[in-house]
Parts: sequence; structure tokens; C-alpha cells
Amino acid sequence: MIQRPEPYPELRAALAALVAEDPDHAGVQNRRGFNGGDSEFGHSLHRQQSWSGRQAFAAYRMLRKYHGQLIALGVDVEKIPEPKVMLEPHGPGGTAPAPRQVSFISESARFRVTFTYSGPLVAAIKRVDGRRFDIESKSWLVPLAGAEQLQAFADAHDFVFTPRAAAAMHEMALRREASRATDADLDIPGLVGELRPFQRAGVQFLLRAKRAILADDPGLGKTCQAIATIHAANAYPALIVVPASLKLNWRKEIKQWLPGATVEILSGRTATNPMFQGYVADFVVANYDVISARLEDLKDRGFKSIVFDESHALKTRSAQRSVAAKELARGKEIRLLLSGTPILNRPKELINQLEIINQLDNLGGWHDFNSKYVGAAGTTILQELNKRLRSICMIRRLKSSVLSELPEKQQAIVPIELSNRREYMAAQADLISWLRATQGDEAARKARGAEALVRISKLRLLAAQGKLSAATAWISDFLDSGQALVAFAHHREIQKQLVAAFPGCAYLLGDDDIASRDTQVSRFQNDPACRLIVCSLKAGGVGITLTKASNVAFLEQGWNMAEMSQATDRVHRIGQRDSVTAWWLLAEDSIDQMMSELILSKAAAVDAATEGRVMEETTLLNSLISRLIA
Repeated sequence: MIQRPEPYPELRAALAALVAEDPDHAGVQNRRGFNGGDSEFGHSLHRQQSWSGRQAFAAYRMLRKYHGQLIALGVDVEKIPEPKVMLEPHGPGGTAPAPRQVSFISESARFRVTFTYSGPLVAAIKRVDGRRFDIESKSWLVPLAGAEQLQAFADAHDFVFTPRAAAAMHEMALRREASRATDADLDIPGLVGELRPFQRAGVQFLLRAKRAILADDPGLGKTCQAIATIHAANAYPALIVVPASLKLNWRKEIKQWLPGATVEILSGRTATNPMFQGYVADFVVANYDVISARLEDLKDRGFKSIVFDESHALKTRSAQRSVAAKELARGKEIRLLLSGTPILNRPKELINQLEIINQLDNLGGWHDFNSKYVGAAGTTILQELNKRLRSICMIRRLKSSVLSELPEKQQAIVPIELSNRREYMAAQADLISWLRATQGDEAARKARGAEALVRISKLRLLAAQGKLSAATAWISDFLDSGQALVAFAHHREIQKQLVAAFPGCAYLLGDDDIASRDTQVSRFQNDPACRLIVCSLKAGGVGITLTKASNVAFLEQGWNMAEMSQATDRVHRIGQRDSVTAWWLLAEDSIDQMMSELILSKAAAVDAATEGRVMEETTLLNSLISRLIA
């Protein structure tokens, strides 16, 4: 007769005490409940009606780690009898069964499950996602995605994990814990500036996972986390692939965090950059549109890391950029995908991205992923995918979850390259010539003020036209994140071109009547499908509430900081629960940049509320003229 395990009442009581302290499966080191991987194991044991001898012994060994915590809960582990591991007789003669073992194959990142044939065991293992039978080894192979189900299977059927398999299980638990961490003990020598606590946690996760997705909300610093990860891993040289509108922003961020790093911007579809003449910078920044044409040039440059920013651009498997991206990513030590897009709403778009960082097989491969998640309805299955991604390769934080670490309002400069640089520079040269020719005496300077304002306004419009295409692409990428945005512009032509570029958007322009304004504001605030409103700085900058958004984008600037702040405050009002980010989209080396520098410097020195708008505008105009003719 088969000898059954004792019920182990003392062990069960101790385990139940810890489970009660860990109701949400958090598994964090906060001196309450379980730590790390023990959470999964502890809850799994608690749910089982009976234990084998090995399971009872494993529970006993685990609980001894929580001696102090259990004492505080009224349980003394030292008084719990140590269970004896009992082998159940098997078959005629009562011989012990062949070992039931889980091992780990590092080369393919698969668990190998070995046991003597048993109908019930085969039926049970078939319920583990992604499992397949390997005829050659006569064993079952399970991908990392099936680890949690495999743990439950092994616990229920008395399997032994080899040290390597146990280490792999523990690593996944640590990775899942790291994906939810709020800080990390991390020091990165050479990095200028201080990462926020959640950003340190993000870098720690990326260093652990190496081939990973950073899916934070916009405004949480995905760029600086990627830069810090590459630097901490010393994974140089690094190739950064981005939409064209973000190339200059990456250069700015790299220089801000790593002033000594060399940065090369790859332009055009032919090999003209210094990197193709024997020199490779620490960071090479290329846009998606050129990587297929420059593939052969890029493949053999010794890159140790690669980053794909706004990686949802790679969602289509057959696209040339996706094929090139897969080639470029192959063999890289660090492979990062950055995207604020809520990818879990569209699992199909994740398949190619996972292939690029070589993580799709760890989630069961194309067939298993496609059949289980693509087209799946309901939140339960998507929550399961989220959990598996966090255990393997993804970290995602929402603004709302790290709000305590963010300022109420923050500003981000996004440098943009002018598409009409030659035309713009000619117009700026003409303006400077005119300003120098009309300097004259004090009376002449006063007389030229109105004319100077008109001429400068024309130059500002030319700059706005030159960055409109890149700014439109930036807005489109931002809207892909699923968040709402308020876009401000000064010139009527720019406002109307933006509205035409986004036909479904709401808008508040200077010639709208009150009824139309109310309708547009209501549509933006209440219609989930409407995530963009285009506003005139004058008409949309005061008197309205747009708290559906926590992000504003300035395609053009006002003449003073008060005007910019009032516009930002359309979203930073009563009812706003998020930190507000103001994105200033500035044409590099242009009147845009001059105005922003003057506005910010004067805002630091002068309170616009006391000096007054008219005086500030006049002061800024004179300073701008001085800067132009210097």
C-alpha cells in the first residue's frame, strides 16, 4: 500500500501565516510575506490539498529563512518537526521510480522535463504552455514563458530541479521583481546627472535582461535610461536607430549625460560619414529610413549594443526596415526596444519586435504566441502576457505610478532639423543685413521696432514651416503611445496645416466662435477617440480646461514665459492627476533656439507677473535683435 505523507499541520500553519502577509503575490523584500521567487512557490504549496515528503521538506527549508518574521507572527519555526523525505513505492516489488527531473538547457533557454512514461503525467505536462516533446532525448521541452505553470506541475508531481534549472527559475523571479522595483542600488561612474529612483530601477532591469523592451510612458526618460544602460555595460560602440525627427534629440541627451562621448549622426543613404572611413564614434545615430540602404556598411562596424527608439516602427515583419533591423541586432550584447506604445492592446505588433531582440522563442515561439495571444479577448489573457513579458524582457511604468518622483510641471526640449535650411539661412542673412543697416540713432531704433517685429515674424514662420514635417512625425509617434496631446502653434498657417495632417483632431483657432470652442473642448475632453487638439497660442492659451492631457507640445513659442506657462496651465488645472510635460519642439540653430534661450533666461531673472507682458515682449524683441546682429 502506498504510504501517504502526513498532513504537516505545523508547517501548514506557518505557511498560511506568510501567505496572509502576502495576499497580492508582491514578492518584494519589505519584511512582509515572501521574498522574490519564494512567493510563487509558497502560494502554490498553500493551494495544494496534500503534500509529498519532498514538498514538505522544501517548505520546511524555505520557511526557516523567515524565522524572525514568523516569530513576530506567533510561529516558532524551531518547534516545527523536520519532515522526512519519503519515497513512494512504485509498481510490483515496490521499487523506487525513475527520477522525475527538471533540468535547464542554457543554449536554447529551455527547461527539460524527464520522467518515465505515465499517462496522467503526459496529460498534465500538456497543459503547460509552449511545451513540446523532443523525440531524440525522449523528454519534454518548456520555454521560459511556461515557467510558472511548470513550477506548479513540478510541485504537484514531486519533480526535482537541477541546480541550473532552479537558478533559471530564480532568475525569472528576480527579473519579474525587478520589473516592478521602484529603486535600485546602482552607481554608474561617468554619468553626469542623477537618475530618478524609478529610472535606476529601469537601468538595473535592462542590465539584467540585456535583450529587453523599455515601455515607459512618454516623459519618463526612456532615452536617458538606455544611455545609462549602455554606459554601465560598457557596450560601445552603440548603434541608435530612431525616427528622423529624434536624431538631434538623441545627440542632445547623450551630450547631456555623457559629455565626453563621441556622437555621429548618420545622414543620407550613401556612405559619406567618417565612420565609414575607419572611425566609429561611441554612439552612431541613424534613422529608420536609411538602415536598409546602409545595411552592409553598418553590419561590420563592431557595434556591441543597439537601440531601436519608437520601436513600434518595426511592427511589420516584411518591411525593409524590419528585415534590416533584425540583421543589425543579431549577436549584439545589448538590444533594447524603446516605446511608450501600450503594446499589450495589440499583441500581434509585438511578434516582430520580440524576434528582433531574440525573445520570441522564450515566449513559446511564433505559433504558440500567435495562437494564444493574437486575437485574444478579455483582460485576463493580456494580464498573463504582461506578467510573462515582465518575467523575461519587459519593464513598463506609467506616469501615475511614479508621480511622487516627478515635478508637477517639467519641460523637455526636442531639437528638430530644418528641412528648408538653405532657404531659412538666406532669409536670416537678409534680416540681419537689414537690422544692421537700420541701427542709426535712438529715434531710428524706435521707428524700426514695428517693422523688425514683422520681419522677425516672417522668419519665425519660415522656421516653423521647415520643421513642420518632422514635428508632425513627432506628434504621430507620440499619439501612438495612446496618450492625449495639446499642440500649440502661433501662426495661422501652421495651425491649419496641423489640423489637415490630423483630420480627426479637435481644434481651437483664432477665428472660432464661442459655441464652436465649447464643442471642440468638449469633444477633446470626453471622446476617447479624440486624443489631439490643435490650439492657437492666443485663443487656446487662456480660459479653457484640457485636463484629459498631461502633455503639451509647442511647435512655436510665444513672446514671453507667461504666455507659455498660461498655455501649459490649460492641462495643469484642478482635476489633473498627472505630472505635466511641456515639449518645446525647436529648430536647431535658428531663431527658434535664440528665442527659447532668451525666454528661459529672462524667466529665471524676472517675474513676468510683475513686469507685465508688453514690457517683456519689447525686452525680448530688443534682446533678440542684439543677438542677431552680434
